[in-house]
Amino acid sequence: MKNLAFYLLLICLLTGACRSGSEYPETIKVTALPQDLKDQLYDQEKDNKIPKYVIVLEEQLVKRDLEGATATLTAMKSAPLNDFQKHYVSLREVDVANLAEVLKEEANEVAQAVPVAPDSDWWMGLSKQWQQKLLGDEFGKRMSAKDLTRLLNETKSFEVNPKEGYSDLSPLSALRKLKRISVNSNDIESIEPLRTLAEVRVIHAASNAISDIDALENMKELQSLYVANNKIDNIEVARNFGKLREVNISSNKVKDLAPLSKAVYLERIIANNNPITDLSPISKLNLQEVYISHTNIVDLTPLEKMKNLQILNISNTKITKLPALENCKNIKQLICQNHQLEKGQLEAFKKLHPDCKVVVD
Repeated sequence: MKNLAFYLLLICLLTGACRSGSEYPETIKVTALPQDLKDQLYDQEKDNKIPKYVIVLEEQLVKRDLEGATATLTAMKSAPLNDFQKHYVSLREVDVANLAEVLKEEANEVAQAVPVAPDSDWWMGLSKQWQQKLLGDEFGKRMSAKDLTRLLNETKSFEVNPKEGYSDLSPLSALRKLKRISVNSNDIESIEPLRTLAEVRVIHAASNAISDIDALENMKELQSLYVANNKIDNIEVARNFGKLREVNISSNKVKDLAPLSKAVYLERIIANNNPITDLSPISKLNLQEVYISHTNIVDLTPLEKMKNLQILNISNTKITKLPALENCKNIKQLICQNHQLEKGQLEAFKKLHPDCKVVVD
């Protein structure tokens, strides 16, 4: 038979006769034989069922359809075959046998998977919404003890979209390795379930109904705290955040910034729309951005030693003078919309800081 050896070798390579059973499902990519090989098969036997069987079998193997592939092979072997076709069938018998073994192993793994450990009611008590959120694309599979351990020990981030309906954070209490939590705009009233978490570095919980953040006291690694637009009147717990770099407490009821006085790494404080009257508690910090619009601040003297200050927002305040900013050589933006500055204050400031952008509108 002309070029029989060449075609046999080519079929071997294309159909994966050299693959091991464990690699088969992941590596098979053939959906149909090249046209020249189809023609060769067509020419070998006038029985038109043979080339049809070949195409069907290729598709069944790719789809991991063991039952269909087995039936097709059986039908092929019952038809008149020449040596060329018999060799093709023998190659595919190996692949079908490998697929059968792989599917059997997968079935055993599923059968051996057990629900969560007997002493872990946490997972079984979660709603479908929470289970789907935590499992993501894997939702729907059975949770084994190994899967549960991985979920509890390897989940680093939890994030939901605004208005997604996560008002109760209780399920997060078991995720001890969490480092980032983002639950903005979800009608959350209590963050007490977060008390057990010690490795969190970022919390974004703006636009909720939170009134107490004391539950964050164990988060010694916290670097970013965004709790704007809540009902918070006390940030005393911030004394524990020695590594804090940015804080947003805008639109709350905070009166005292003293708890932030020891946050030596703090670079940005956003405290707009709070009944704050005094900036002296943060006078020794090396801040880069300070936002205090819509507050009761009248004196900027506590900022006079902040040589790295770059952005300052004093809009809608009763501040009348700016001399305290003379030594703030690196300031790049002063926002003072609806200001009450005395006449000549802005002109004098601009002369000292010609590169600073002043926003008054």
